[in-house]
Amino acid sequence: MKQLYAFCIVSLLCVNLLMAQTKLTGVVKDAEQGEPIPGVTVQVLNTDIYSVTNSEGEFTIPIAQASGTLRISALGYVTQDEPVTALGIKRERAELGYSVTEVEAKSLTDVPQTNVVNSLAGQVAGVQITNGSSGVGSSSRIVIRSENSLSGTNQPLIVVDGVPINNDLIASDLENTEQGIQEVDFGNGLAELSPEDIASITVLKGAGAAALYGSRSGNGVIVVNTKRGGNRQGLGISTSSTITFETPLVLPQYQNTYGGGAGGASAYDDGLDAGPGGGVNDGGIRSFGPVMDGRLITQFDGPSTDANGNPVRGGDIIARNVNGTLNPITPTPWVAQPNNVKDFFQTGVTYQNNVSISGGDERSSFRLSYSNLDNTGIIPNTDLVRNGVALSGRQQLSEKLSASVFANYINSKSSIRPGLGYGSENIMYIFNWMGRLNDIESMRDYWQAGQEGFEQFNFNYQWMDNPFLTVYENTNSFDKDRILGNGALTYDFSEKLSLR
Repeated sequence: MKQLYAFCIVSLLCVNLLMAQTKLTGVVKDAEQGEPIPGVTVQVLNTDIYSVTNSEGEFTIPIAQASGTLRISALGYVTQDEPVTALGIKRERAELGYSVTEVEAKSLTDVPQTNVVNSLAGQVAGVQITNGSSGVGSSSRIVIRSENSLSGTNQPLIVVDGVPINNDLIASDLENTEQGIQEVDFGNGLAELSPEDIASITVLKGAGAAALYGSRSGNGVIVVNTKRGGNRQGLGISTSSTITFETPLVLPQYQNTYGGGAGGASAYDDGLDAGPGGGVNDGGIRSFGPVMDGRLITQFDGPSTDANGNPVRGGDIIARNVNGTLNPITPTPWVAQPNNVKDFFQTGVTYQNNVSISGGDERSSFRLSYSNLDNTGIIPNTDLVRNGVALSGRQQLSEKLSASVFANYINSKSSIRPGLGYGSENIMYIFNWMGRLNDIESMRDYWQAGQEGFEQFNFNYQWMDNPFLTVYENTNSFDKDRILGNGALTYDFSEKLSLR
């Protein structure tokens, strides 16, 4: 008859138990061969509750609590009683002293985001995700259970495979950012991880999480576990490709009745206060002018001539730059342009690709992956290209000593980062002041004829920038290399104590 040598030890290695509210599940394996044993009777001692393992050695037993004794018996094996305790059993989340929510990989990759933080939106109760801007690759702020203090970021601690990372946004002007005037958003730390390389994200809420990760976790903890190689023999290859399209979801509601000006009157003069009765501004920044009923009024893009008699648009600015005199602008119909903001935006397209190779055996495993993201934003000329290589490996060096390694190299680059805050670098700031009468199409050719590279063509020269000139000429680019990773040696002194 076979002996189950030190079955109490084998049970920790070979009988894996999971405790739910009303049932206990596990696997029974041969102590020497490590193979699952079918037909094994597993009975709760002194009761008539029992189960028989299936062909994979698996069993399920209804049980009221995580205590008692299991009698495990099979033909050809020594019958053994095995105590059931809470050790090694996964408790229900409700039993913990702090809230735990796990987001599985599938939730991150069904519709992958350019910033993986945004994938948490709506997934975890009490977690608020705030996107920094509408630009590609922008930062996203995480707050768990509302703001906790009037100072500091209030963001949770981010831990990737045991290594804390900084998730604060990188801005062009930190002083302005702290005052609420953010100029350019260059993204944040967690955003650069590929969703295809993440196995799960666990959100720990409440002060109990701080006991595990120290004072830095006072605002909660987000634990990110990356994918690792399996223990199957040979190699496995996995690939994925996605393409997504995006358009603005909501635009402000605009009125399309009154044009630019004041007091019901309007006259164009380079955005200066002028016109009948004074105090009239036709630059488009005030919408208290005449009703847009088709009457003829001089406008910024009306036909005119330059100092040499050549036809131009809004020719007074050209003539003034040449000889100081003003050529008249021919009045044009005063009508609304209800789609002038909408027509500025374009359809954004994002391609994401990933290929990985993994393999291993009972003593070792590895995974190597390459990820690529190519994103064109809804704002013209905005983009983000990201390439990353991730490597993970594990090796059992001896019965008690094991080694593991994780490394991730990421390159991110963009030719333009959209401007934010209060100023003409922010596209939406321009649109806040641009009247409904202004034709956005007439501004696509943003250089004045004869003044290329010197004078922009715009609806208000004194206070505003042409939005197309802003996104094509006033750019903020970056090219960033980043390495994340760790290496670890783990020595098991006993079943309950190890050093890492």
